[in-house]
Amino acid sequence: MVSASTVPNESHRQLHIGFLFNHDAAHQVSHIAPIIAAFREHYPTVHVLALFFSEEQYAVAKNIVSAQSKRDFACVRLTCSPALQRLFRLTNPVAPVQRLYLLRKYVPLIRNLDCLVVPEMTSSWLKSRLGMTSTPLVLFPHGAGDRAVGFSHAINHYDYVLLAGAKVRDRMLSQGLITQTNHRLVGYPKFDIFSDAPRRDLFGNGRPTVLYNPHFDPRLSSWYDMGEAVLEYFADHSNYNLICAPHVMLFRKKVHISLESKRMRFTKTLANKYVSCANIKFDAGSPCSINMHYISNADIYLGDVSSQVYEFVRHPRPCIFLNSHERHWHTNENYRHWHLGPVLESVEDLDAALTKAFADHAQWIHRQRWAFEDTFDLSDTPSSIRAARAIVEFLGARQKRNAGRVVTSLAISKSVLVAANAAS
Repeated sequence: MVSASTVPNESHRQLHIGFLFNHDAAHQVSHIAPIIAAFREHYPTVHVLALFFSEEQYAVAKNIVSAQSKRDFACVRLTCSPALQRLFRLTNPVAPVQRLYLLRKYVPLIRNLDCLVVPEMTSSWLKSRLGMTSTPLVLFPHGAGDRAVGFSHAINHYDYVLLAGAKVRDRMLSQGLITQTNHRLVGYPKFDIFSDAPRRDLFGNGRPTVLYNPHFDPRLSSWYDMGEAVLEYFADHSNYNLICAPHVMLFRKKVHISLESKRMRFTKTLANKYVSCANIKFDAGSPCSINMHYISNADIYLGDVSSQVYEFVRHPRPCIFLNSHERHWHTNENYRHWHLGPVLESVEDLDAALTKAFADHAQWIHRQRWAFEDTFDLSDTPSSIRAARAIVEFLGARQKRNAGRVVTSLAISKSVLVAANAAS
């Protein structure tokens, strides 16, 4: 990794583009790291700098870029003192205080970049609170789901927004979060790096495999009220295999607090009886839970509000959803994905839903295919290359506008000088 002092300053003519990975876990890395590889291979004169919160994130990004490019990239580790780390362990469950602190600390470095590419919206503070107006922010939202948090007004603070597909674009436009000119559809770079390999039988027994993928949100997740009942069902029904792979943040914290919904929930420890079941595999957050390994090798999806369901229906398969918070969801755009399979109000209905899953799937195939195409604007050109090209073109257009302003400013200054000389 390089130190902040070795980062080129603004006097250099070549582009210097930063990629920020400022989160507790590594699940956001695969959404923008492929763009780094695209820059290294197709725009080798562009200087890329990656800013990492953790060694885990660096390792994931390094593997992704190495698989696509022979060229390396420069890195900076985002750090704070041990005393602050201990303090942040107390505050992070309530608010992302550490992430905000690191943003403030590294503003001087970020100011020297031609742009900063980010996969999350905490970084909007650079514009809204930290006064960083000179360096443009480019957002590529991680995931392409329907939760309201993905359509926050924080998006207004970004100079350019790269989007996976029409679904998210249309909703952002309707809510005034983007304009007709400050965004580009580029597809889904995550699909570039995880191969569309044939399905494998992870349990080696030929039985249907269900992927249970609960979210961590303290109000929306099915884990807190239904998770144990789901595990109990599969412990009693060995005719199915279960992969329980929650959102990687679920078991990162013992308590989850949402200021938005004013809810606090404690993460239950998994009982040993479920760990020892031959037909149950539990994964609290290994690389397999973020690299589409389980998505690719499951037969049935069981979940609540995770955007991973859209990755799952890349190949239409049965989906089942758990409405643990008694939401009236039918006309709520935050639950569009719940139209891709039956929605259960109780785990008691799970047996019947699984029994009919394959026989009834024909009625859901068309919806799943349409939802996938609406969510992901894919083409023959890899999404990561499309994203890199969009960033270069955005910065080129921005430089032309700025150059035009300079010429206009010089012309005005000259006319003022002529007028002043005439007056004297």
